[in-house]
Amino acid sequence: EARMVSEGLAAAATDWCSHHAKGFDEGYCLIPLVDFRNVAAAIRSRILGQLIKIYGSGHGAEPAELALLMDWTCGTGPRRTLGGAIVGRRKDHLIIGREPGRISGESLVVSGDGRGLWDHRFEVKAAPGSRVRALGEGGVARLKTLPAFVQNALPAIELPDGSLCV
Repeated sequence: EARMVSEGLAAAATDWCSHHAKGFDEGYCLIPLVDFRNVAAAIRSRILGQLIKIYGSGHGAEPAELALLMDWTCGTGPRRTLGGAIVGRRKDHLIIGREPGRISGESLVVSGDGRGLWDHRFEVKAAPGSRVRALGEGGVARLKTLPAFVQNALPAIELPDGSLCV
């Protein structure tokens, strides 16, 4: 019976996300706060857990940590980190994206077929031998359309000739 309840909560969270969470190719999502706060606490916890797994490091968060995060969503403070993700609160929504400081400092070297999976999130197609790393804070102008932490967590591809692509 407990398994059925757990599966039902997970299904409800997945359904809610498919209708309310807006994902972006840059590796983050937005959740409308009003809609999120109108969902039962057990489902909200599953929603956060699922989205942190998708937009964070790919690992789940502990229930006790999710409970603290749930309390924060109704309180104050601009952002929290959990599971390799940053959860930020804006006036009308939550934003969830990868925590740049938790991305491996090692570059991915693109294999001979010109493909690679960087940070378990981005499929990269580039010249063999290219190196892929987190963009970070230096070398590229700040885009006003993206939160800084999202931009810093994007892949930067250094081609074999030394040029940089984002």
